[in-house]
Amino acid sequence: MTFTAARSEERLLHHGMVSPMGPLADTCGAMQGWSGGAASAIAWPTANLAIGYPFQVTEIVTVYGAWYAAGGTAGGNLDIGIYDLAGNRIVSTGTTARTISAHTEITALTDTVLTPNHYYATMAADTTNLYTGWTWAAAGNAEAQGFVEAAASFVLPSTITFSRSAQTFQPHFGFNFYSVAS
Repeated sequence: MTFTAARSEERLLHHGMVSPMGPLADTCGAMQGWSGGAASAIAWPTANLAIGYPFQVTEIVTVYGAWYAAGGTAGGNLDIGIYDLAGNRIVSTGTTARTISAHTEITALTDTVLTPNHYYATMAADTTNLYTGWTWAAAGNAEAQGFVEAAASFVLPSTITFSRSAQTFQPHFGFNFYSVAS
């Protein structure tokens, strides 16, 4: 008798969003709970500002795309990426023209394997156009959740120096990813 190992099958987890210090998951409900309401169109706080928040990967995953939620008008550019905790860029979409739709897929993200660890999901915009997101219920909530920011960071640089976030706006963006079932 000959032993034949079973084949691993790829399973698409879902169209995921990262949450502060949480695993890759669809956490829209949690974000609404922290912010105190539904998402709405809000002006990006400052042109060329990068806003990031920590997330945790608990299994090996491949990130293959990114998405964001736009506000009511087209225009401007954005860049979405992932950084390690030391501020080294792992991957980013590069400058991407901003369109208007509920969710806009960005396919220009190179397939990137993330191992179990903590990372920063980061988005930067070159204008103050409207993006969909949440306003924190109280000043200081973003900082308390580990959110960070960096001025003059469009396009996302290869290394970044984050400071604690003073923002009350949390943009709605995330990544598409999959893992291989074991």
